[in-house]
Amino acid sequence: MSAYLQHNDPRVFPDPDSFMPQRWLDQGDGPKNLNRYLVAFGKGSHNCIGSTMAYSLLYKSLATIHRSFGLRIEGPITDADMAYEDRFVGLHARDAYRLAVSVEQVYA
Repeated sequence: MSAYLQHNDPRVFPDPDSFMPQRWLDQGDGPKNLNRYLVAFGKGSHNCIGSTMAYSLLYKSLATIHRSFGLRIEGPITDADMAYEDRFVGLHARDAYRLAVSVEQVYA
């Protein structure tokens, strides 16, 4: 099973196509620990050996960008922009998703 199918299972993640960060908070209903269903880096004996380093680099990079720049998303993003096909390796439709971001402010 691909990570895309695992992460979009409506039995685990109700309304999987919606952006709902609150689903990761313990609210008492549904699965208590959703981290066990997060398989972006694999699980068990097939887990990516560099996943811890990758997470730390992602956190540091995003924090640095957020701390250094005031960003604004250009243009509307539609559901069609996020269309995804699962062919064991996840693929977006060609030229389907383009995110344009402009820098509004540079923080010192």
